[in-house]
Amino acid sequence: MGDRSGGRQPHLRPTTDGDAYCWGRDNRGQLGNGTAHSGNQNHVPLPVDTSQLPADTTWRWISAGDELSCAISTAGALYCWGSFVGNSWLSPVAIDTSGLRSGTTFRYVDVATSGTHICAESTAGVAYCWGVDVFGQLGDDPVFRDRYLPQAPVAYAPCPRPDRSATVIVGTVDTGVPNRADALGCTINDLLNDDAPTGSAAFLRHVGAVTDQLVGDGLLTVREQGTIVRASIRIG
Repeated sequence: MGDRSGGRQPHLRPTTDGDAYCWGRDNRGQLGNGTAHSGNQNHVPLPVDTSQLPADTTWRWISAGDELSCAISTAGALYCWGSFVGNSWLSPVAIDTSGLRSGTTFRYVDVATSGTHICAESTAGVAYCWGVDVFGQLGDDPVFRDRYLPQAPVAYAPCPRPDRSATVIVGTVDTGVPNRADALGCTINDLLNDDAPTGSAAFLRHVGAVTDQLVGDGLLTVREQGTIVRASIRIG
């Protein structure tokens, strides 16, 4: 659980029971209690309205911007309320993540101080950002395109030239492991060859981190992981 809100934003915090209370500025419904306070502020903590959410919804993490608040439920679902790029919600609404990998859940979310863009980290460790991109704040490409659904930033974007090998190649060693692509379009070879020279301790650590993640994502079996790591050690 956490609270990364600044002094100008509403104050939010989950309780030890996972309930959420908000107080402060409420001109756009950013307190999530079902109404927008006519006086634009509220000095008394009010519970976030979960009446329209799945039964027994509780909260893990909350973040607030100028006119928007977002939260992660203990089930890993992502919700927001308040005002955001032309939309206005007085109570939490689920963010549409249908374009992401099936089963994606979240552990952290941060609303920018401006309230115009949001970033969240999935439980798999992938960062997603969406909203206004006039200054490139989404980090996904140099085109500065606004995005209104979660979009992975550039480091996790689909690989522009995916490796076409049928099997995983480590250095010049063919491991025989199928060269599968992940949900973002990157093959195992792409990920293994990313930003680390072969024959170095940095490369070996990189291979270990990548293969651990790919096992967790279901792209590699533990046996295949061992084959790749052994090949890495041979050329290291």
